Amino acid sequence: MPIPPEHIRERLSVAYVSAVVANAGYSLWNGPSTEYGTDGMIQKIRKLPNGKYHATGDGVMLQIKGTINSEIRGSEIVYNMKVDAYNKLVDWEGDMPCILVLMCLPRQPSHWAHHSEDMLSIKRCCYWKHIEEPKTLNNSNKTIYIPRAQQFTTQAVDYIFENHRKFRKVAA
Repeated sequence: MPIPPEHIRERLSVAYVSAVVANAGYSLWNGPSTEYGTDGMIQKIRKLPNGKYHATGDGVMLQIKGTINSEIRGSEIVYNMKVDAYNKLVDWEGDMPCILVLMCLPRQPSHWAHHSEDMLSIKRCCYWKHIEEPKTLNNSNKTIYIPRAQQFTTQAVDYIFENHRKFRKVAA
């Protein structure tokens, strides 16, 4: 029996993020699936004087979502996010920010991924957003808007790390 489509979408989104992060030269720690509001952490890697590599204390937490229910409206991606997941991002605080990474897949599962001897392709892409809006009191969904320019790319990973301190929310 195959796994449910939502589990496939989740795994494809993590695979996409993992490939982009590796290509950017960072490390992705992807722990066990939880409902705590995070699905992984990107760590910066540095080269030590002895030539070995070591993870630094700089990191960015990720909440990774895979969906078929997003919509392109002009220059934005529109997504109805579950309130619980949204509020976990709003309530996030600490030295490491938490960024939403949204994988927007086609509706048809047969279009999600293709592979051959020459390549592996995952249809469409991921977008990222740092949630700065206030907590919502809605019961089920919160509509979020992500600029299409905020594709999750190797350049975006660099940008997020160059600016990650301004994304932090430290408790008062």
